[in-house]
Amino acid sequence: MNRLSMPVIAYELNGDDRITAVSSDWAEFAAGNDAPELTPGNVLGKLIYDFIAGDDVKELYRILLRRVRDSEEPLMYPFRCDGPVVRRYMTMHIRARAHRLVDITCITNRVEPRDPIPLLDRRARRTRLPVPICSSCNSVRLGISHWVEADEAIRQLHWFDLDDQPALSHTICERCLAEKYSLLP
Repeated sequence: MNRLSMPVIAYELNGDDRITAVSSDWAEFAAGNDAPELTPGNVLGKLIYDFIAGDDVKELYRILLRRVRDSEEPLMYPFRCDGPVVRRYMTMHIRARAHRLVDITCITNRVEPRDPIPLLDRRARRTRLPVPICSSCNSVRLGISHWVEADEAIRQLHWFDLDDQPALSHTICERCLAEKYSLLP
């Protein structure tokens, strides 16, 4: 898959939040993003939470999935799925089906190439110092509630000069958290 292509990644969850089906783009997207642990054979039958980093991010997914199942109203929200050389602007659609099944479709709306960012490279050596990164907008926290784009964080903190990149600690920034909770009744 071309890094700049616009895949539609879809998957189905059963009532226990286990992945029961994935779209044809799934495997190609995983391989193209250096994520062999996310191939269909490795994810089918597993809990979605096994593949979500950060306890607060997992809890947000639980809340959103419960809301969709209970209300049977679909939910849609924007998010970022960046890689070391691209910014991906995507939209997640969550829809309930019979028997508490849920369909999740992630549509790539726009892809922007960028200069390589070692912070987002899965193969980069990491320090033990965790750096909070928002799982929804990919902003990095610099201070108590100051969030900036990953590129800006790298510039401000001179991370380009480091041999080892900081460890990423996935969370949700205050702006994205408010946005996601505004979707709830």
